[in-house]
Amino acid sequence: MSVPPMRESRETELKYRLRSGADFLTLRSRLPAGTLPVRQTSDFFDASDLRLSRAGVCIRVRREVPLARSGEARILLTIKEGGVEGPGLFRARERSRPLTLLEWREIRRNPDRIWRIGGEAAAELAARFGTPPLEGIGTLSVERHRFRPEPDLPVELDRIIYPDGHEEYEIEIETDTPERAIETDAPERAAARLTALLADLGVQAVPEGRTKLERLLGRLRGPGALSPSGGPDGGGGGG
Repeated sequence: MSVPPMRESRETELKYRLRSGADFLTLRSRLPAGTLPVRQTSDFFDASDLRLSRAGVCIRVRREVPLARSGEARILLTIKEGGVEGPGLFRARERSRPLTLLEWREIRRNPDRIWRIGGEAAAELAARFGTPPLEGIGTLSVERHRFRPEPDLPVELDRIIYPDGHEEYEIEIETDTPERAIETDAPERAAARLTALLADLGVQAVPEGRTKLERLLGRLRGPGALSPSGGPDGGGGGG
């Protein structure tokens, strides 16, 4: 049976970490009426030596369900490669496709199924890294609120929950179209608009320097988890 093709995109994101849960609650209380939050559960996969994550590659299965009403989970397999390019600025090549519940169950039973289900994207990784046995390397839960404070400013407000119960809070801007993604000054303009928006609300935030996967592995395995030498320097990955 043929594998459905993966959709490819070039992603540009601005990520800012909020100072505290109080700032998250302030922003959440000011969201436009009708904003529908979702719960995302992201499972990450890699070889036992983290060779993919260290090279800036992220393999993720994300399940998303509405928080405010019942509904079926949307399940998405993503293979993402990229990393930080400046203060709070991330760029990545992202390939993804929806999974059926049966495919997700297959991956849970045997993560190596990703090498087949991932189609051409997985084949490309196999050519570069081989086909090592894959395993789950961590899970993140995110409460996400999507809104637009301005028509052309898509914003995501996240409450990130780690396996040990620790929480972090961040706000993201993701470019809306490929045309905007290649405008060299678009991230700077968006960052200025976001900073002004937060300042008007009395909320403090700082540019985030690591992906969600890097932060997750740092909590689970220590700050040197993605360094080949085991030192404090990180690697890459996505989130």
